[in-house]
Amino acid sequence: MKRILVTGAGKNGFLGYHVKEAFKPYKAFGTNQDEIEKCHMIYVGSEYDLTSKEETDHMFLNFVPNIVVHMAAACGGILANKNSPADFLRDNTLMGINIYEAARKFDCNRVYTLGSVCSYAEHCPTPFKEDDLFNGYPEPTNAAYGQAKRTLLMLGQTYREQYGIGGAHLIPANLFGIMDHFDLVNSHVIPALINKFTNADKEDVVKCWGSGSCYREFLFAPDCAEAIVMAVISDLDTPLPINIGTGKDISIKDLAYLIASLTNFKGKIEFTGEVSDGQPKRRLNVSRAKELLGFEAETDLETGLRKTIEWYLSR
Repeated sequence: MKRILVTGAGKNGFLGYHVKEAFKPYKAFGTNQDEIEKCHMIYVGSEYDLTSKEETDHMFLNFVPNIVVHMAAACGGILANKNSPADFLRDNTLMGINIYEAARKFDCNRVYTLGSVCSYAEHCPTPFKEDDLFNGYPEPTNAAYGQAKRTLLMLGQTYREQYGIGGAHLIPANLFGIMDHFDLVNSHVIPALINKFTNADKEDVVKCWGSGSCYREFLFAPDCAEAIVMAVISDLDTPLPINIGTGKDISIKDLAYLIASLTNFKGKIEFTGEVSDGQPKRRLNVSRAKELLGFEAETDLETGLRKTIEWYLSR
């Protein structure tokens, strides 16, 4: 029986929503009716505190998964990372340890985890290659989160070596899309900008954090979900981390003007510099994803933004 447990997939989960949608076409991993009836998807959210060893064990005892997709994370935008570094390091590390320990104890043979582009060093050469993941300290404003995700990769590699637990570690670019969180303080840059521009008077001045000079790569969340599902259904099993992205970047200044145009904002845009830019450049080398997974992102930035803005306005 293939029992697939997905963490971080509660009713308010951002990526979890898209992963549920992406799994829908795959009703089975076999070719006959008996195998179809034996496949079972399990989605969990905040009902289990994965920072607790006891609750994580209880979850495994309840559902007895043999495949885990671990997406649950304590995360947020650049200000949230700056304000809560200890929380992000502690909680994400504890969740990773508890998931792998439970997988070991309860004979779960595959764990798929999500890393972060924040794990790359502050001045890592672009495009970021997976082999450079440990070459230097992460950018200081989100180093705690990035370091926790490095540890998650190492947990997978060491539990593979010592206990034979397979799976893979995927590193997505910055995600955006419908069902995202649009809070102005704790959200990521795209939902924050959409919020600002759609709620501003058309001739107003919109103030944006930082200088606008840094570059970021953005991945539409449904494309990321498709990569995750492809890894699971293909039984991908590798100790190598895999970048998941588009391989294309944009400056935050150009991003702001693009979102302003798509939301019909006619006012002025001012970059205040009040919050650090963070890492100067982020762009992934995505050749390994194509080679090992056959994955290429389908949605360009403008198309994804239009869909996200349309959904946000419909609310």
